[in-house]
Amino acid sequence: TLRLFSTDGSEIGMPVPRLGDAGVPEWWFDYPIVIQEYTWATSQSGPAEEDPVHWRLEGLPVSNSHAVTRWHCIHESDRPMPEIVPTERGAMVRRRFMAPNGRIPTQASGLLASYYRVLQNPRE
Repeated sequence: TLRLFSTDGSEIGMPVPRLGDAGVPEWWFDYPIVIQEYTWATSQSGPAEEDPVHWRLEGLPVSNSHAVTRWHCIHESDRPMPEIVPTERGAMVRRRFMAPNGRIPTQASGLLASYYRVLQNPRE
């Protein structure tokens, strides 16, 4: 179960997921949302070995039409992290992950600001 949190820390109500390409779950919202953090719970059933330990959270820009689907990376783990994913079924991952929300001031500099700008504004 994916859990998303807004910029004020409140949890965002989630629609029912649907299965996308290759069985990857997708959540479609009827309105734009801004994600500050996210986490998830392990599956209620199935073996712990099938839980994700490396992942990528993607989103569609508000202006994107459904005719051309261009997913953009919001956050991606840069290495497998099996140590943070509990083996218990239905257990919450205790860590929340930051999701850059696009509010990087234009005057911001440094490696982190450059990294988030590239993630949020990929070249077409």
